Amino acid sequence: MALGKLFKGYSTVGKVNVTSTVLFDIELIKRDLLNHFSIKRGEKLENPNFGTTIPWLLFEPFNETIEKAIEEDVISIFAYDPRVQLNIVEVIKDEDRQSITVNCDVTYVPFDINEGIAWEFNTDGSINMLAPNY
Repeated sequence: MALGKLFKGYSTVGKVNVTSTVLFDIELIKRDLLNHFSIKRGEKLENPNFGTTIPWLLFEPFNETIEKAIEEDVISIFAYDPRVQLNIVEVIKDEDRQSITVNCDVTYVPFDINEGIAWEFNTDGSINMLAPNY
């Protein structure tokens, strides 16, 4: 299916010009995923299983167990959204920056488009969307 404004949503996050708050299709899906990653598990009222555990795992010694826990968390977040399919997830610890980067290869299901996307989770609580490292 070609891009044609199938999904429509609104966001003022990071907007300088708040008169342009409309997001469509893939940009909306990315914003929704980032919003999901921005909510710590247990913070959402009446849905304590919604959100991510990654912010708490940033302070743990990075090993295979932590890496697997992050991968499983990412898989569960992607499973929540039927508009996107997670194909590959890769977790990288950056000791110098005290951050964890999650690289993903995804398919936007309604559009049959594959793309690499990545998020950097920082110990200060910020999340940055990056170009993928692979």
